[in-house]
Amino acid sequence: MHRNVAPVRTRRFAEPSRSDGNTRLYTDSDLERLEVIITLARDMGVNLAGIEIILNMREKMVEMEKQMTEFATVGATRAFPRFVIA
Repeated sequence: MHRNVAPVRTRRFAEPSRSDGNTRLYTDSDLERLEVIITLARDMGVNLAGIEIILNMREKMVEMEKQMTEFATVGATRAFPRFVIA
């Protein structure tokens, strides 16, 4: 898969690590992110500013999902007080 990712790098959408020979090393996560960017740009016509907004919103949604899972886990394990009616 050879694609020009220069615009992606200039916006810092992907920051690959480097090998000793200075070759860019993309992780599976980087490649998935690049696929999303390419789909948004080429297939859907979204410009780079729009892509940045969409990616930021996706990151926030993932973080919110983690928090909701955490809250649900805490709520499920917390013992609720019992009320005694006298």
